[in-house]
Amino acid sequence: MWTLLWLALSLGLIAMLAWGVLHLWRKFRASMVDVAQAGDKVADALQTEADEVPSLPAEDRHGTPVGWDATFADPTVVRAGRAIKRDERVEARRKRRIDMLWATGRPRRWGDIHDNDEADVDGTAVADEPRRA
Repeated sequence: MWTLLWLALSLGLIAMLAWGVLHLWRKFRASMVDVAQAGDKVADALQTEADEVPSLPAEDRHGTPVGWDATFADPTVVRAGRAIKRDERVEARRKRRIDMLWATGRPRRWGDIHDNDEADVDGTAVADEPRRA
């Protein structure tokens, strides 16, 4: 009796293991087919007769070179472009900070920050007069 029970359990376990191995083998084969199809698609994409994008001539380039142009660009041109962009960023940041200070209440110690602001366009403001926010 016990032998028959052990035999049934062993056969059931072997059947489950065989089914699991078969299932994993089918999944593996399906994934290999997917990989082969993806490889074929990549190979087809690389074989197309696409036109090459020509590089822009030097006089048509604006700012810092990027991509292929940056790889073979003259370092002085790259440094000059970066310096110009850095100066623009610094000036924009300074303007934003000053505008924020004016919007939130101007500190009195910043008396010389806006020497030529919009209120003094006509030249009637006196420089020694304290300004009031």
